Amino acid sequence: MTTVITFSNHERGEFFFSTDHCQGVMDDSIIDRSWTPVTARLPVHITPRPGYENGIVRTIDGYIDVFYSGMKLIANPDERFRR
Repeated sequence: MTTVITFSNHERGEFFFSTDHCQGVMDDSIIDRSWTPVTARLPVHITPRPGYENGIVRTIDGYIDVFYSGMKLIANPDERFRR
């Protein structure tokens, strides 16, 4: 299994990867509270759809395709949490 931690901001249409789910709530955080953290484990089961007929997302690219389609991947603003 692979653990994936992301932060997304739907107002900005952006997301980034992190090494810590709690990055945004630390006293010295440089991101604001408009970023939503999500921790997931791959593979993840989803509703079957074109490209994922078996309902399983196995890769990080697939995870991005399913959950962050149309959003822009940016570098984590805080170097301490870049993967």
